[in-house]
Amino acid sequence: MRGEEFVKKTIEGERDFSGIELETGFNLSGNERFEEMRNYLKKEDFKLNPFIINNSEFKYIQARGLYLPHTQGKSVNFEGANLEWVYFWDAKLEGANFTSAKLEGANFDETYLGNVNFKNADLTSAKLRGAKLEGANFDETYLGNVDFENADLQKVKNLERSLKLRYANFRKTKITSREKAIIYTALKIRELFVIKD
Repeated sequence: MRGEEFVKKTIEGERDFSGIELETGFNLSGNERFEEMRNYLKKEDFKLNPFIINNSEFKYIQARGLYLPHTQGKSVNFEGANLEWVYFWDAKLEGANFTSAKLEGANFDETYLGNVNFKNADLTSAKLRGAKLEGANFDETYLGNVDFENADLQKVKNLERSLKLRYANFRKTKITSREKAIIYTALKIRELFVIKD
């Protein structure tokens, strides 16, 4: 699907974009109607009538600041996308692919992210408070200043291979003894750095 068509249909009220393949690398946030689309989306009630992007392809799109709470995006592909400051609050993104995506400042609070792939993604300063992340892959994921408060990190994958883990907030996080050991080691390293500074 052409990017302009996606913007037009969204503003006209279409909600189900399941199985689409948006043109690779489309600059959504640079589109002349992006602010109009964002303002429209902010006025809509997505809890009762969610935006649906199940099994869709959004590879390498530029969509900084996109507003899509309650989105349903099972197995959606955001590989290499720029989704900085995106608002996905209370979404369902099971099995989504965020490989190498830019997610700085993104809001995933209360979002279901089971089996999501964050490999090589940048989640710096992202909010994942209350998010459910069972089975999520954090291989080489940047986690500096990520807020995991009340998040469920049980059985996540490759947490020990993530980057800047020691700077994340793990207050009241649900974890198994395995994740606890990884986080404890990271926090002890942070303490060593603080002492040396």
